[in-house]
Amino acid sequence: MSTNWSPGLRNQVSLGSIVLPVQPGSSLSMPRNLTIPQMFSGNNLFQFVHVEGLQFPVLDLQLFITAPWWLAAAMQLWFTRTDDDVQSAGALSFWNGVTKIATTASKVNLLVVGGSLGQILRCRLVIVGMGDITIAATGTPPLATKLTGAPATFQHVALGSGLSSTPLDAKAVASFDLTLSNNLDVCPEINDALFVAGVLTTLPEQNSGQLTGSLRLVKQAKAAPLAEELSGNSTIAITPPGGTVATITLMRPVCHDPREMSVQFPRQLKEYNYTLLGGATPGDPIMTIA
Repeated sequence: MSTNWSPGLRNQVSLGSIVLPVQPGSSLSMPRNLTIPQMFSGNNLFQFVHVEGLQFPVLDLQLFITAPWWLAAAMQLWFTRTDDDVQSAGALSFWNGVTKIATTASKVNLLVVGGSLGQILRCRLVIVGMGDITIAATGTPPLATKLTGAPATFQHVALGSGLSSTPLDAKAVASFDLTLSNNLDVCPEINDALFVAGVLTTLPEQNSGQLTGSLRLVKQAKAAPLAEELSGNSTIAITPPGGTVATITLMRPVCHDPREMSVQFPRQLKEYNYTLLGGATPGDPIMTIA
């Protein structure tokens, strides 16, 4: 089901200890997680039989990058693995001005950060709620008034370590988009520890898949070309106005096809699409945040 809400100044989302500045275009949904039972999957007659899985609240947020929440310590938690699974990002609460929906735990599934020359940075964050879910007719949002903090723009970004030989304000780079995904999937396991007196009291886990990352970089064609394979690591540092820097270090980016060209009047732009391979040692992460 969808809540069909339109974000405004009354809409707020808290994730752990931070409050997120929600923009229009965000959504809250409860996917039904329909699946074909494994016991029937080999018989065409039963391909039409579906089982409805447990529902988890999914927040797909469009955000400004502002000083109060763009914190390296908070983002480290979103992608830190323990026993090959990402940790909980903390309790999750959403206010739509009338109703409060809250879960006792959550995980970040997707972070997308990007920007274009002269524009405000864009950010997308997909969060999956877990644990006990409560829905209250009333709830007090964490902030009494509108959210504070000026949004970061393209000029608050610094690319380094092989991605660009000149700073962004030199206009060599026209735009970038960084995508990091935990590839969460619903865990089908239901065990006795989740039940109290035969009643399901805690929702099962969301399993983390392989952490993947990609980078799209667009430069003016006349600018110095980038390397097809960067031998070392590369960095993207963002410092929102009045905030602290959070540097995302990308491990061994490799370009898919540096010969792809995109023409935009009155100038030519060259597009680079990178995949993050990870550290030189098997098991090393594909990126770090500091």
